[in-house]
Amino acid sequence: MLKKSFIVFGIVFIIVLTIILILAGSYTGTFYDSFEDGVAWTYWTETAGTGWDITNDGACGLGATCAEDGGKCACTESGATDVLTMKSNYSLVGYNDCSLTYYTYVDSSFDNGESLLVDVLNSTNGWTNIYSCTNGQACEDNAWHQQTYNITTGVGLIQNFSVRVQAVNNDATEEAGFDKVNITCYNATGGGDTCSYSSGNWAVNCSDNCTISSNVAGGNNNFSAVGSGTFTITGNISGFKRYFIGGGCRAICKGGCIRV
Repeated sequence: MLKKSFIVFGIVFIIVLTIILILAGSYTGTFYDSFEDGVAWTYWTETAGTGWDITNDGACGLGATCAEDGGKCACTESGATDVLTMKSNYSLVGYNDCSLTYYTYVDSSFDNGESLLVDVLNSTNGWTNIYSCTNGQACEDNAWHQQTYNITTGVGLIQNFSVRVQAVNNDATEEAGFDKVNITCYNATGGGDTCSYSSGNWAVNCSDNCTISSNVAGGNNNFSAVGSGTFTITGNISGFKRYFIGGGCRAICKGGCIRV
């Protein structure tokens, strides 16, 4: 049962594409885009080229699936240079720690000069490269991979944070993909016990070292457990729309677990 529970947590961790902004010592306010609405573009804009598209699994040559099985993702195979940038910048001022995760896909047939790059906006309003895959690298493998970037120790907790992804394709039969961007921040100031749930989104601060002994039904809201510490479950947590566990949090299932 314990082994099965940890497998469930592994599945839960890769389900989410979300941006969580944390205020007053808790994790609240969710900006969500997994490209699942199929609208080009709700939260992004094409700042160079017009080759980025939102695609279903198997389309655009991205193997059998997008990063989220059964979902959609951003893909380009235009044979040109295409840049996708967040429409809005995000202020990280006032938080004490922020991180970024996202998924990338690179065709194994990339030629010389072709690349997939991910950049973040820095404090001088320039772009800092945080991911680069070019011809001849191991990242050219026709598979999705999660990437992680520590914003706090990288560009810092700046006023205008943004993300862009650039694809350079020489051939329209060679593809690159981008999916499931997640920015998570923690505010160390204030906040009370986060171990109890009543309604709405549930944001657990793992430094509270919560033990959840009763069953909790989420009512189609969002659940997050972030921060250094433990989150022990002896009851069952279910019914939430999206789940995120990270930022140093160690989840422990003892009899109960998250049910998705």
